[in-house]
Amino acid sequence: MKPILLSIFSKTLTFFFVTSFIIGACPSYADVIMPHIFGDNMVLQRDRQVVIWGRATNKGEKIAVRIAGRVYRTRALEDSTWLVTLPPMQASGPYTLEIAADNKVTFRNVMYGDIWLCSGQNTMDFPLNRTIDGYKELLKAEYPLIRLFSVKKKYSHLPLEDIESETSWQPCDIETVAHFSAISYFFAKEIFNQTKVPIGLIQATFNGSRIESWLSADVLKTFPDLKDKVEVIQNNPNYLAEKKQEFEELNQKKWLEYIEVLDEGLKEGIGEGWESPNLNTKDWSEMYQPRVWSARGHELADYSGSVWFRKKFTIPPFFKGKDLMLSLGPIHDYDFTYINGKKIGQTYSETANRLYKIPQEYLKDGENEIVVFSIHFGGEGGFSGIADQVYIRSADKDDPIRYSLAGNWKFKVGFQLLNTKKIPSYPVFRGERNEPTLLYNAMIAPLHKFAIRGIIWSQGEANVGIGKARNYQELFQSLVQDWRLKWRKAGILDDLPFLYTQLERHGKKNPQPTESTWAEMREVQASLSKTKNTAMAVMIDLSEGDNTLAKSKNEVGRRLAAQALKMCYGRSNIIHSGPVLESVSVDGNKLKLTFKMAGNGLVAKNQYGYLEGFAIADEFGKFQWANAQITGYNTVIVYHDNIKYPAHVRYAWSDNPDVSLFNKDGFPAQPFRTDSRNTSTPPPASSASSFQDE
Repeated sequence: MKPILLSIFSKTLTFFFVTSFIIGACPSYADVIMPHIFGDNMVLQRDRQVVIWGRATNKGEKIAVRIAGRVYRTRALEDSTWLVTLPPMQASGPYTLEIAADNKVTFRNVMYGDIWLCSGQNTMDFPLNRTIDGYKELLKAEYPLIRLFSVKKKYSHLPLEDIESETSWQPCDIETVAHFSAISYFFAKEIFNQTKVPIGLIQATFNGSRIESWLSADVLKTFPDLKDKVEVIQNNPNYLAEKKQEFEELNQKKWLEYIEVLDEGLKEGIGEGWESPNLNTKDWSEMYQPRVWSARGHELADYSGSVWFRKKFTIPPFFKGKDLMLSLGPIHDYDFTYINGKKIGQTYSETANRLYKIPQEYLKDGENEIVVFSIHFGGEGGFSGIADQVYIRSADKDDPIRYSLAGNWKFKVGFQLLNTKKIPSYPVFRGERNEPTLLYNAMIAPLHKFAIRGIIWSQGEANVGIGKARNYQELFQSLVQDWRLKWRKAGILDDLPFLYTQLERHGKKNPQPTESTWAEMREVQASLSKTKNTAMAVMIDLSEGDNTLAKSKNEVGRRLAAQALKMCYGRSNIIHSGPVLESVSVDGNKLKLTFKMAGNGLVAKNQYGYLEGFAIADEFGKFQWANAQITGYNTVIVYHDNIKYPAHVRYAWSDNPDVSLFNKDGFPAQPFRTDSRNTSTPPPASSASSFQDE
């Protein structure tokens, strides 16, 4: 018996040392790592060289890329990066893309087609399910050869190697497109229906963003007024956090001081108001939470203002002596949250889940009390989540126990907003979308190796009224040139097509002709269309100025697609634009305007059936509304009975102009002015801020 045990022990020990030596002597298995832009259902750009790249664990590692029956080989470089370049392929698929090293990565259902990068701010960011006709479109949005990819909204002080993605590549259907860019979807739908070529859409958007944040440091350092700031951002990873702290300390304190005057619960001062523990609450009512105020029959339906909520609870024995987490779900729109009179968090968002840490020292044996001071500015109010989101748990994520706080909470109204305009908007820090280079570094730079067909862009609202319009012109031109230059590294040696939208109407109508920062921005945007392989879609007729975002995006996508079909898909006979002023001549006391891009002829298109929105000025430069008539296939005469010698003419020149001149093909005329003033009016009170809260 003993010799057998010794023999087994001896053999086991020998095996242990042998295997240990083998494991120690051999290198560990390496994994090839692929960027997030690669995935199942992806689209690769047809008719161009395509770069496939990644990172290996070890330098010198052999890499094999297989697709369409061909194999392409390379080795990892000293920094463990590698890439291979695939030759051009026609539109086709599906294929399996396989990358093999010591491990194997496989991407299935890969198509060759056309990839469009969709970028910018609010209008491009706006999802299909929030448009007025989106619900109808979703029922028929089954396009398996249109593939969608969403880049996660992120910022960085330095260029990143890889993006983060909201989801991987997904075929377009009712679920995947619901939260995707509406304009991008309608654009792709039109292109696909006309060409039957697979379409890949990469959405890299950030609502409320300024153009400076989408530009690279290389470019912005050539602007004297931005060079120093860019260098500070590059050298300080905490730049944005420091700016945010500075902003909040200054602006939020002022806002809270304003609120204190209105709210009964704050009039004693923060720390001495209704957030205090052991408050007499005999006159407080009860409300089940979670439940939004706008629920039918609710006593606070249609209410705007502040409401205080409080809930007492006893800590369960299994939570004693631990830090806890409080979850409340989303709250409309703003909350201060306290435990036993001590603040544990605050959030301004109608969608963010409230999750606040409760330090152990803030808790008491026996009864504790949570107080939530919420402020709501209209629409739904209160706790808008579900019962499962309202609880406390251990701060240890691995602890599965949840203690529910759903049920009856006490509440009391602090102040009511009879007119929400009487209270200033809560000051929200937007540096991540406004400061130079931050969005480019995180959302665009990692994509430059990925071959694309072109770019569609919608941005400008956030830059209206900030500096002079001509500064935006330089930034916009620089962005186009720089992005084209960066993508040349992916083998796109020609001028990458760049399609973009002009600003819609905004704000209130002016009874008399006036200067306009929005009109100046539209003029700047139009000037870029003279650059090779660029084209602009006019949107001046697609809103009433009160809420441009929630309108239908179908027509915006169609107009961008018409430009793309003309420029990129050889549809030479397609009508792709509205009338554009070509020349002006004087005929007595009248101005004769001649237009190109008249299509099948000019037409007046508004509720009156005649032209409006034209203004003329004499040699002294004072503009007055003018009479205007279509006199031919592509001509309009403009005049005013009291102006004998007209010198200049403007059309649709205001923040929210009257729009009436179209071609018979449904495209609106491009706004214009003939007076060459390099002026910039002071920013209006309603400048881009109304767009940045969407």
